[in-house]
Amino acid sequence: MLTIIAYVFFCNSCTYAVIEDIENHWCENEIKSMYESGYIDLKEENKFAPDEQLTKAEFCATVNRILKYSESNNTTLDWEKEFAIGIEKGYMPIGSADDTITREEACVIFERITDITIDNTLEFAKYESFTDYKNVSIWAEKAVKRMVINGKIVGYTDNTLKMKNKLTRAEFVMIMSRFDETAKQLESARVNKKIPLNAITILDVLNTI
Repeated sequence: MLTIIAYVFFCNSCTYAVIEDIENHWCENEIKSMYESGYIDLKEENKFAPDEQLTKAEFCATVNRILKYSESNNTTLDWEKEFAIGIEKGYMPIGSADDTITREEACVIFERITDITIDNTLEFAKYESFTDYKNVSIWAEKAVKRMVINGKIVGYTDNTLKMKNKLTRAEFVMIMSRFDETAKQLESARVNKKIPLNAITILDVLNTI
């Protein structure tokens, strides 16, 4: 068992780049915190590219660090290796390291690596209150509902979830930060589902219920 909050790089001599493209961004503080903790990398020198789409390799790199599946650092990151570790551990669906991820796919992946149960006492927006909740794919519905009800992923100002939108780098950071704030535990023992998201059928869904 491991909490995100407990896995921080302590290094008195470490220096961090000034991130030039996140000033006044809605996720500015969370990006700074995750970067300085060693969880995430800059996209290029001094830039994080918060609104670019997240790749599977980038997703894996952060999760692998938190779960101590790899000991990569910001200067020698092997994206293909990080992606391969994600597949090997069972939380990342097959494909390419450069593939992007939809918001609903991200919910399914998070369900594979976290211990999330629906807490009906939480005062977050009800899943059914979002105008497009019926647009969520059947294979992702359970995971999306858990993430929404527990406040780990939120909708947009127009009261939609837009779960088929691609997950951005900033949105990913915010989700990870919400797990950190509530001390949610990542549990590698729960990584036991290996259904490729691009090959899920109704039969697959029924077999996992």
